Amino acid sequence: MNDQQPYRMLIRHSIIGLPPGATHKLRFDQIGDVFPPGMVGNDIHPHAMADLRAFADDVGCAVTKDDALKVFVFRKRD
Repeated sequence: MNDQQPYRMLIRHSIIGLPPGATHKLRFDQIGDVFPPGMVGNDIHPHAMADLRAFADDVGCAVTKDDALKVFVFRKRD
């Protein structure tokens, strides 16, 4: 996992500090800064999605996409 992308370490520390069941939201317009190449319209680029899922597993979260709010939600596992 490459944590050299801008903002990735900040998000990692924010999520790691969450209590079980808590969430952290990352807006669609932020995805490209953290998980390049980011979004393609309203869909995440396949390479970015694989990286996003690996990151979520690494920090002990499940990640879901909320199209209505245009965010990805990281939920800390119990």
